[in-house]
Amino acid sequence: MFKKTAFYAGIALVVQSVSMAILFFFLFAKKKNLATVLLAMSAAGGIAGGVLLYKHAKDVKKEEDLLSEFLGDDEYNYEDGEVEILTDDYVDEAEFC
Repeated sequence: MFKKTAFYAGIALVVQSVSMAILFFFLFAKKKNLATVLLAMSAAGGIAGGVLLYKHAKDVKKEEDLLSEFLGDDEYNYEDGEVEILTDDYVDEAEFC
């Protein structure tokens, strides 16, 4: 599965689950038989979305640990999902050529 696909699918399933839960409460008040089906679909979608979001979070954490191991804790800055490799401002690129 693509890297971001699990995240977006998880978000979509959770949003769908919340909307079906709201519909369940509207139909349950009117005592419709469709309400139980919506509740079951809401629970299944919520669980599936939660699993996908957990899997994505675990993959992000594994990527962060790999970068930490490879570069060292003081060599990188991992904030808001973006990796910024710190550079030395005092060294000129022309010195290496």
